[in-house]
Amino acid sequence: GTKRFAKDSQQEGCLHVIGNKDLKAANTIILAEGYATAATINEVTDDTVACVATFNSGNLPLVAKELGKEFPNKQFIIAGDDDLAVKAKQGFNPGREKALEAGSILNCKVVLPIFAPGEQLENSKEFTDFNDLAQKSKFGRDGLAKQINEKINAVKQNSELNDLAIKQEQTQGEKVELTQQKVTHDDEEKLNHAKKVTKKRSRPSI
Repeated sequence: GTKRFAKDSQQEGCLHVIGNKDLKAANTIILAEGYATAATINEVTDDTVACVATFNSGNLPLVAKELGKEFPNKQFIIAGDDDLAVKAKQGFNPGREKALEAGSILNCKVVLPIFAPGEQLENSKEFTDFNDLAQKSKFGRDGLAKQINEKINAVKQNSELNDLAIKQEQTQGEKVELTQQKVTHDDEEKLNHAKKVTKKRSRPSI
C-alpha cells in the first residue's frame, strides 16, 4: 500500500489527466492529490468534467499555477485531502493547507471530504480523502457523488450569474452609448437650426 515514485523521476509540476480527457473541452477541471482520489471523482462526474491527479500535496499549487496560465477562463475546483493525523503529529495539515493555497492561486472553490459522524475522529489516518469517502465511509460512493456534484453545480450557477451580470452591464452600456449618440445628434440639429435662424435675421432688409 506504500506509494513510491520511480528513482530520480521528476515530480514537480507533473500531472496526470484521468481517462486522457481533453482539458480544453472540459467545462470544469478538478485537481486532486492522489491518482485514486482523482480517478474515483472521475467515476461520479460526467464528461464535462476533467479530473487531474497531482500526486502529492506540495505539487497541487505548482500544477494549479501552470493550468491557470494555460486555461485562464476555465472553472476549477480543488478536491483536497484532510490530513488530521498528520496535523496531530506534526502540527500542520498539508492536504488542507496546500489545497487552500492552490485554490487561492486559481481563485476557485476548495472542497474537502465530509465523513459520517465520528469516522474521521476515531480513525483520522484512514479517513483523509475522497477515495476514502467512497471506499470506507458509511456515506460511500453516493456521498462522494453528492458532495462533488453539489460543488460543481454551485460553481456552474455562480459562473452563469456572473455571465448574466456582465451581459446586463454590456447591454446597459450600449443603451447609454445610444442615448449619448441621440443627444449628440439632437444637439447638432438644434445648432444647425439656430445658425439658420441667426443667418436669416442678419440679412439686410431692402
